Amino acid sequence: MLKAIGTIMCTGMVVLFSCTNHPDDVKAATRHKDLPIEWAEDVTIRYSDHGEQKVYMFAPKLEKYQQEGETFTLMPDGIKAIFYDSAMHEQSSIVAGYAAEYPAKRTVEARYDVRVVNEVGDTLFTEALTWDRPKQLIHTDAAVKIVTHENEVIYGENGMEADERFKRWRIRSVRESTLIIREHDEE
Repeated sequence: MLKAIGTIMCTGMVVLFSCTNHPDDVKAATRHKDLPIEWAEDVTIRYSDHGEQKVYMFAPKLEKYQQEGETFTLMPDGIKAIFYDSAMHEQSSIVAGYAAEYPAKRTVEARYDVRVVNEVGDTLFTEALTWDRPKQLIHTDAAVKIVTHENEVIYGENGMEADERFKRWRIRSVRESTLIIREHDEE
Protein backbone atom coordinates (compact mmCIF):
# COMPACT_ATOMS: atom_id res chain seq x y z
CA MET A 1 0.00 0.00 0.00
CA LEU A 2 2.81 2.42 0.88
CA LYS A 3 4.54 1.48 -2.35
CA ALA A 4 1.35 2.37 -4.33
CA ILE A 5 1.01 5.74 -2.56
CA GLY A 6 4.69 6.47 -3.17
CA THR A 7 4.32 5.62 -6.88
CA ILE A 8 1.24 7.88 -7.21
CA MET A 9 3.00 10.77 -5.43
CA CYS A 10 6.10 10.35 -7.55
CA THR A 11 4.07 10.25 -10.76
CA GLY A 12 2.11 13.32 -9.62
CA MET A 13 5.33 15.21 -8.91
CA VAL A 14 6.76 14.28 -12.30
CA VAL A 15 3.59 15.53 -14.02
CA LEU A 16 3.51 18.67 -11.84
CA PHE A 17 7.11 19.64 -12.41
CA SER A 18 7.64 18.40 -15.95
CA CYS A 19 5.27 20.98 -17.52
CA THR A 20 7.07 24.14 -18.54
CA ASN A 21 5.86 26.76 -20.95
CA HIS A 22 7.89 29.02 -23.12
CA PRO A 23 7.05 32.70 -22.41
CA ASP A 24 5.98 33.24 -26.05
CA ASP A 25 3.55 30.32 -25.76
CA VAL A 26 2.06 31.83 -22.60
CA LYS A 27 1.65 35.23 -24.31
CA ALA A 28 0.03 33.63 -27.36
CA ALA A 29 -2.34 31.57 -25.23
CA THR A 30 -3.40 34.53 -23.09
CA ARG A 31 -3.58 37.09 -25.90
CA HIS A 32 -7.17 37.82 -26.77
CA LYS A 33 -8.01 39.99 -29.74
CA ASP A 34 -10.99 41.49 -27.92
CA LEU A 35 -8.93 42.95 -25.08
CA PRO A 36 -7.79 46.58 -25.24
CA ILE A 37 -4.10 47.35 -25.75
CA GLU A 38 -4.54 50.52 -23.65
CA TRP A 39 -7.28 51.79 -21.38
CA ALA A 40 -7.88 54.73 -19.08
CA GLU A 41 -10.58 56.18 -16.87
CA ASP A 42 -11.82 59.76 -16.47
CA VAL A 43 -10.06 60.92 -19.62
CA THR A 44 -9.88 64.52 -20.82
CA ILE A 45 -8.77 65.05 -24.42
CA ARG A 46 -8.04 68.39 -26.03
CA TYR A 47 -7.81 68.55 -29.82
CA SER A 48 -5.97 71.53 -31.24
CA ASP A 49 -5.18 72.85 -34.69
CA HIS A 50 -2.05 74.99 -35.14
CA GLY A 51 -1.95 75.65 -31.40
CA GLU A 52 -5.62 76.65 -31.10
CA GLN A 53 -7.86 74.45 -28.99
CA LYS A 54 -10.75 73.22 -31.10
CA VAL A 55 -12.34 70.45 -29.02
CA TYR A 56 -12.49 69.56 -25.34
CA MET A 57 -13.71 66.02 -24.72
CA PHE A 58 -14.36 64.03 -21.57
CA ALA A 59 -14.89 60.25 -21.43
CA PRO A 60 -15.40 58.23 -18.24
CA LYS A 61 -13.65 55.26 -19.87
CA LEU A 62 -11.40 54.96 -22.93
CA GLU A 63 -10.21 51.71 -24.52
CA LYS A 64 -7.75 51.49 -27.42
CA TYR A 65 -7.75 48.41 -29.65
CA GLN A 66 -5.65 47.12 -32.50
CA GLN A 67 -7.17 44.50 -34.75
CA GLU A 68 -5.95 43.39 -38.16
CA GLY A 69 -3.53 46.31 -38.34
CA GLU A 70 -6.17 48.95 -37.59
CA THR A 71 -6.18 50.95 -34.37
CA PHE A 72 -9.40 52.38 -32.97
CA THR A 73 -10.60 53.85 -29.69
CA LEU A 74 -13.85 53.07 -27.89
CA MET A 75 -15.51 55.19 -25.24
CA PRO A 76 -18.08 52.63 -24.04
CA ASP A 77 -19.45 54.77 -21.20
CA GLY A 78 -20.07 57.80 -23.39
CA ILE A 79 -18.56 61.19 -24.12
CA LYS A 80 -19.14 64.87 -23.72
CA ALA A 81 -17.37 67.12 -26.22
CA ILE A 82 -17.35 70.90 -26.63
CA PHE A 83 -16.26 72.54 -29.90
CA TYR A 84 -14.70 76.03 -29.86
CA ASP A 85 -14.00 78.78 -32.38
CA SER A 86 -10.64 80.57 -32.58
CA ALA A 87 -11.68 82.97 -29.78
CA MET A 88 -12.51 79.98 -27.50
CA HIS A 89 -16.27 80.63 -27.71
CA GLU A 90 -18.35 77.48 -27.50
CA GLN A 91 -19.72 76.68 -30.97
CA SER A 92 -21.43 73.36 -30.29
CA SER A 93 -21.44 70.37 -27.98
CA ILE A 94 -22.23 66.69 -28.18
CA VAL A 95 -23.20 64.16 -25.53
CA ALA A 96 -23.56 60.44 -26.29
CA GLY A 97 -23.82 57.19 -24.36
CA TYR A 98 -21.10 55.54 -26.50
CA ALA A 99 -18.48 56.67 -29.00
CA ALA A 100 -15.81 55.13 -31.24
CA GLU A 101 -12.98 56.90 -33.04
CA TYR A 102 -11.39 55.43 -36.17
CA PRO A 103 -8.17 57.38 -36.91
CA ALA A 104 -7.48 55.73 -40.29
CA LYS A 105 -10.89 56.85 -41.58
CA ARG A 106 -10.77 60.06 -39.49
CA THR A 107 -14.30 59.46 -38.24
CA VAL A 108 -16.00 59.39 -34.86
CA GLU A 109 -19.23 57.47 -34.34
CA ALA A 110 -21.56 58.37 -31.48
CA ARG A 111 -24.50 56.23 -30.36
CA TYR A 112 -27.20 55.97 -27.70
CA ASP A 113 -29.00 59.13 -26.65
CA VAL A 114 -26.92 61.41 -28.86
CA ARG A 115 -27.55 65.12 -28.28
CA VAL A 116 -25.90 67.93 -30.26
CA VAL A 117 -26.43 71.61 -29.36
CA ASN A 118 -25.21 74.48 -31.52
CA GLU A 119 -24.29 78.02 -30.47
CA VAL A 120 -27.82 79.41 -30.94
CA GLY A 121 -29.46 76.56 -29.03
CA ASP A 122 -30.74 74.31 -31.82
CA THR A 123 -30.65 70.76 -30.42
CA LEU A 124 -30.41 67.48 -32.34
CA PHE A 125 -31.56 64.22 -30.76
CA THR A 126 -30.78 60.87 -32.41
CA GLU A 127 -29.51 57.36 -31.62
CA ALA A 128 -26.53 57.35 -34.02
CA LEU A 129 -24.31 60.03 -35.50
CA THR A 130 -21.06 60.02 -37.49
CA TRP A 131 -18.57 62.89 -37.53
CA ASP A 132 -16.57 62.86 -40.77
CA ARG A 133 -13.55 65.00 -39.87
CA PRO A 134 -12.06 65.42 -43.38
CA LYS A 135 -15.41 66.57 -44.80
CA GLN A 136 -16.24 68.54 -41.62
CA LEU A 137 -19.73 67.00 -41.59
CA ILE A 138 -21.96 65.16 -39.16
CA HIS A 139 -24.59 62.77 -40.49
CA THR A 140 -26.91 59.93 -39.61
CA ASP A 141 -29.36 57.57 -41.29
CA ALA A 142 -31.30 57.16 -38.02
CA ALA A 143 -34.46 59.01 -37.06
CA VAL A 144 -33.87 62.51 -35.73
CA LYS A 145 -35.61 65.16 -33.69
CA ILE A 146 -34.46 68.77 -33.87
CA VAL A 147 -35.69 71.42 -31.46
CA THR A 148 -34.78 74.84 -32.79
CA HIS A 149 -33.99 77.92 -30.73
CA GLU A 150 -37.27 79.31 -32.13
CA ASN A 151 -39.22 76.46 -30.44
CA GLU A 152 -39.92 74.50 -33.61
CA VAL A 153 -39.80 70.71 -33.25
CA ILE A 154 -38.95 68.79 -36.43
CA TYR A 155 -38.95 65.00 -36.76
CA GLY A 156 -37.09 63.22 -39.54
CA GLU A 157 -37.30 59.55 -40.46
CA ASN A 158 -34.27 58.97 -42.70
CA GLY A 159 -31.57 60.92 -40.98
CA MET A 160 -29.89 64.23 -41.61
CA GLU A 161 -26.60 65.88 -42.38
CA ALA A 162 -25.00 69.08 -41.14
CA ASP A 163 -21.73 70.93 -40.93
CA GLU A 164 -19.65 69.80 -37.95
CA ARG A 165 -20.72 72.82 -35.88
CA PHE A 166 -24.41 72.04 -36.53
CA LYS A 167 -25.01 75.55 -37.90
CA ARG A 168 -26.40 74.49 -41.28
CA TRP A 169 -28.40 71.27 -41.32
CA ARG A 170 -30.72 69.36 -43.61
CA ILE A 171 -33.19 66.64 -42.64
CA ARG A 172 -33.61 64.04 -45.39
CA SER A 173 -37.27 63.18 -44.83
CA VAL A 174 -39.36 65.40 -42.55
CA ARG A 175 -42.10 63.43 -40.87
CA GLU A 176 -43.60 66.17 -38.74
CA SER A 177 -42.93 69.75 -37.74
CA THR A 178 -44.64 71.73 -35.00
CA LEU A 179 -44.16 75.12 -33.45
CA ILE A 180 -44.36 75.31 -29.68
CA ILE A 181 -45.89 78.57 -28.52
CA ARG A 182 -45.10 79.28 -24.93
CA GLU A 183 -47.24 81.64 -22.94
CA HIS A 184 -45.39 83.81 -20.47
CA ASP A 185 -46.98 84.97 -17.25
CA GLU A 186 -47.33 88.71 -17.06
CA GLU A 187 -45.98 90.25 -13.90
